[in-house]
Amino acid sequence: PAVARYSARVPKGDLRLETRLERHTYEGLRKGRNKLGSGNYNVEGESMVHTTRSIDLFYGASHNVTLFASVPIHDRSITSQVVGFGSLDQTSSGMGDVVTGIVYAYSNKPNSKFHVHLGVGLPTGEITASDLGTDGTSERLPFPMQLGGGTYDVHNGATWVNRLDVWTVGMHGRMRIHFGENDEGWARGDSFDFDFWVADFHGSGQKVKIWCRSFYCYYCVNF
Repeated sequence: PAVARYSARVPKGDLRLETRLERHTYEGLRKGRNKLGSGNYNVEGESMVHTTRSIDLFYGASHNVTLFASVPIHDRSITSQVVGFGSLDQTSSGMGDVVTGIVYAYSNKPNSKFHVHLGVGLPTGEITASDLGTDGTSERLPFPMQLGGGTYDVHNGATWVNRLDVWTVGMHGRMRIHFGENDEGWARGDSFDFDFWVADFHGSGQKVKIWCRSFYCYYCVNF
């Protein structure tokens, strides 16, 4: 499935190019007790839209080893309400942090597959993205609007798929671990994704019957 990142195995000597599109919309970002303008609270984030277009390249280095590189292109926008100004729209766009690494196939039988991947995230995304503020001058955008993390990261995970007579059961987990802080003195938090699915086949197609997904992120921004 599409969420199983960095899990493709490519025959030796072959190249595969994949693209994917992800879009996340966040509404009602700040719903609390304090009213806008009370104390030092003068800006309210109303909504954000994050769109990522990824280009993934896989090369079969051997029967069991596949090399990969993933290049994300981000488009991000945020709408805020500012005291004494009103609605403020800001955007950022460009390349994010590139990930490169290997996929190793421990088992690649017709009815059973178990692949692991290990990658390195490179700090290629911008961490000082800015846009016009309420006074018409350029200002630094908040952390979620930055295109990269500015640190070297480790991406590791595993994918297991087992096909029975009709049904297919699969699991995919991956972690992202950040090292140190960037030049601006902050770092993104580590994260863990886990997917589990059960599917059955109809002819040449696949129909997903059951899907379960969990996501865990701690210290989304570390100072």
